[in-house]
Order: sequence, then structure tokens, then C-alpha cells
Amino acid sequence: MLRLRPLCRALAVAMLAVAVFGSDAGAPRAQGGETAEEVFRNYISRPIIQSKCVNCHVANGVSGHTRLVFVRRSAEADYERLNLQAFESFLAKFDEQGSGGAYILLKIQGALGHGGLEQVQPGSTDFANMQRFLALLGEELAPPPSLTAETLFDTVLMASPRKTLRRAALIFAGRIPMDEEYAAVEGGDESVLRATIRGLMEGPQFHEFLLRASNDRLLTDRQDAEILSRFRHLVDFVNESYRRAAAAGGAFLNRDYSDWYNAVQYGARRAPLELIAHVVENDLPYTEILTANYIMANPWTARAYGASTRFDDPDDIHEFRPSRIMNYYRMGDGFEAENDPVLQVGRILDPGPLHTDYPHAGILNTNAFLKRYPTTATNRNRARARWTYYHFLGLDVEKSASRTTDPVALADTNNPTMRNPACTVCHSVLDPVAGAFQNYGDEGYYKDQWGGMDTLDRLYKEAEGLSLITEAGSWSERETLAFSLPLLAGVQTLRVMFTNPASRDDNAGAQRYAYLDRLRVLDADGDVVVGHEFEDLGPPVAHWGRCGEVHDNRALWLHWGGLGCAIYIDGHL
Repeated sequence: MLRLRPLCRALAVAMLAVAVFGSDAGAPRAQGGETAEEVFRNYISRPIIQSKCVNCHVANGVSGHTRLVFVRRSAEADYERLNLQAFESFLAKFDEQGSGGAYILLKIQGALGHGGLEQVQPGSTDFANMQRFLALLGEELAPPPSLTAETLFDTVLMASPRKTLRRAALIFAGRIPMDEEYAAVEGGDESVLRATIRGLMEGPQFHEFLLRASNDRLLTDRQDAEILSRFRHLVDFVNESYRRAAAAGGAFLNRDYSDWYNAVQYGARRAPLELIAHVVENDLPYTEILTANYIMANPWTARAYGASTRFDDPDDIHEFRPSRIMNYYRMGDGFEAENDPVLQVGRILDPGPLHTDYPHAGILNTNAFLKRYPTTATNRNRARARWTYYHFLGLDVEKSASRTTDPVALADTNNPTMRNPACTVCHSVLDPVAGAFQNYGDEGYYKDQWGGMDTLDRLYKEAEGLSLITEAGSWSERETLAFSLPLLAGVQTLRVMFTNPASRDDNAGAQRYAYLDRLRVLDADGDVVVGHEFEDLGPPVAHWGRCGEVHDNRALWLHWGGLGCAIYIDGHL
């Protein structure tokens, strides 16, 4: 679960905590008359210090700068006395919370950031001997804890205020603390430490920390491609894109156009992260990252949304303010658009009557989040539900139950996600949240299908038509394809789809477009009843925004990849 604000608060008061556990009940204890020097000489010096510690903790060694520096056996004849003195001196000068003996035990088992990682395993004979040795030096070591809800943190060792402040400053402010900040926490109590760390949680460095930490979880910044489409829905953005491209003579041949376009996309891509930062920095309820009835936008993106948001600097791409998507139109009767293949942009000639009061829901329905976690015609938003649970509710659905390998269960085709217990164990949790995304299409647009009522793939709503295969590889090889189609009185819609063979790896170099020359509707006697020469059609050729005329007046072209063109026929037969 993404918990940036609670994380910040926890760092301010909790510091780094590591549990220190005592020895097992059966660990050897100091016997009468046994001295620390004897235990050190017999059980500590060679098995632990000379075999492990002196690899780093010696003068000029990797850990020669630390508070415990030993002498190698080969360097001094009196090495055991000197190393025992090193322990005694360290323990006498230890000024942190807890005992120095507990600190040493933590270090040798790899805790507290020990660079040498684990050197002595807890529960081992060497660990028990080290406990005996430290106890004989007068160190108070905690007895084995009884792990209950009440005693779980009894043996926690807290980092010092100075160390905690340094860590917080590096994380939140990107700097080390100033002398006056160190002085404040060293001379004050926990409330002073809390207030000092709270003072670090502001300014551009803290803002950058929030963005970086949020993206580490959401990963929305990886969407460096188009977030907002230049062809539909957002009227202000689409038509401004067309105007700028026409003025420049092409969409991406002009630096000014590219800078404008990238600024808009940057604002749309950063919206989820900036919302988290806005909520945290303004001490708003953290739930607002999912319930906000606004979207964060920079000046370019706000204008693309048709919003009149006010900014301190309208030329600052990094200034984000709460905004709203104002000019969003669903596509339906009355919606007219055309694409310009030369400019590589489209324009909306008439948005139609389906102006939409966009239903903002915080991060969840931003285009950046929905494009980062897309859906498909068969997945139907279940992937989005999986990541919503994972990021915001702390539940990994894929780990919540084991996947069945029962061949009978896997062969079930009777609506298994609703009826088969092997499936419903996950789907009963997953599908209701997936249903909450049902109005958002593959690319994250609200009710993006024709008619403006849903986001369902056409195969859910339309019977599959005839498949026609052509071998034509060029205009000169064009073919006539014939098929029977019953037409009733009134206006009929003929939708032509093109499945591009280039989508298959073995045909990567295949033609990317299908070109249509004319349509003829013949009656049973073979007489032409309706005819269309596509080059004579005025723009837009189709309300779907998927078709456009080639500029040599030769034919209508269809995009690759299964996109379609709708042609309206007066079925007066």
C-alpha cells in the first residue's frame, strides 16, 4: 500500500528500530570464579575476533574508522590484552540509548547497518559465549523475550536523535542537517525531534522526494509515450494540436509544436504523482488521493482540458494546480472529426451533443494511471483492479489463493469466474473493483465507444461479419470483393475492418494500410442501387475518426491493426 504521509510521520517519531533478543534459555552462563578475561581469552579472542572481526576492524582496515578497532595476532604479542581493552573502552564511552553490550550483539548478527553483515549467528555457541563475556563486563543484557503484542517492542533499540535527524534530512531535504538543527535535537526531547523533522518536510526537495517515492510504487512515469490522444474527446487539445501542426507544416517537423505537445503530455503523465504531493504538502486527508474531484495539471495541460485554472507562472511546466477536465465529449451522432495523414493529427469539426461532466476520482481515473495499467476486451479491467488492491489496499490478489491445476476445473466453460469455486476464490474479490472501471476504455478514456454509452469492444455488441481475404499487394493489383448483405429500409451502417498481417512477427514488413476505391450496392438483378467513390466523399468520411482520404484523390485508406471505417448507406431498397 502506498503510504507516503504515514511514512513521513513515522520517520519523524519512530527512527530505525531493530529487535534485540537475548540468548536461548539453555545458553551457557558464567560460572563461579569465571572472569571476563578468561572467557575472552578462551572463547572470544581467536574464534570471533581473530577469525572474523580483524578482517575489517583494524587500523587502516575497512572499518578502521569505527569505535571498535582491534589488533591482529601477528601484529602484537600482547594482542589479547589490547583487544580486551578495546571492548572495555567502547563500553565505557557508549552514550546511545540502550546498553553497549546489546549494541555489539546487534552488530555481530548483521543489524544496525553492519557493513560486514552477519558474522555470528544468534543461537550459536559463539553468540552465547559473547553474551557471557559482555555480561561479565557488567553489561545488562535483556532476558529472552516472551513475544506477545505487549512485549513485541520491549527490546527495540532506537537510533539516537542525531542519527535519526541525519537520515530524515537526507531523505526529505536532500542535505545533511545544519548545526542548529543538530543542537536542537541533542538538547531537546522527542517533541523537539518531531518538530525539527517536520520542518524538513517542505520546499522543492521534499516535493521531489514525494514524486520520486510515489513513482517508485506507481511507475506511471514510465509512460513516456502519448497520454492524451490528438484525435478525439478533448476538443480543445485536439483542435489546438491541429492548428499548431497546420501552422508548422507538420506535427513533428517543428520544434515549437513538439515543445508544446511534450508540455501537455508531461502535465498529463505527472498528474497522479503531483496529486499525492499536493495532498501531503497541504495536510489533506490521505484518502483524497483516491477521492479528489479534480485532477492536477500544469498550465499546458489545463488548457488542453478546457479549464481556466489560474497559475502563478503560466509558462512554468512544473507548476501544478488542481484543475478539472471541462471540454470532454463522448462520440456519437453529431460528432464529426477528420484525420490529416500529412499533418499526422486530427481535428474535431463538430463535437456533437454529448458534452460530459467528467467524473474525477483522484488517481484512479487519470489517463496516466489507466494507460499505465491498461485493460483489454477480455480482461475487462481485472488488471486495473489487481493493481488498485495492491497499491492502495495492500492486497496482492495473485497471492491470496493458489491457482488450481485441476484439469476439470480448467476445462470449465460455464461462466467459471462466477460459478466455479476454483475461480471465484479470487474473482469474487477482484471483479467488483474491476466493475468500478467499466466506463474506462483501453486507453483510459471515459465511455469512449461510439454512442457514448460504454467502453465495450464491438464484438460484445455486434455480430461478427464476413471475412474477406485479398492477395492484392499494390494498387495495380487491386481486387473486387463481393458479399451478400441484407439491407432494410432506413439508414444502414456498413463497417469495414482491416486486420493487418504486419501485426504478426513473421510479416513485420507487410503493408500497413488497406486502400478502398469504391463501394457498390447491387440488387438481385445486378443493377447498382447505391454507389460511393471514396475520393468524392467530403470530410469527415466517417464519424469514427478512423478513416481519411489520401491526398491524390485515389482512395480511402484504413489504418492497420483492425481499426474500422463506418460508411452510411441509404437502405431504400
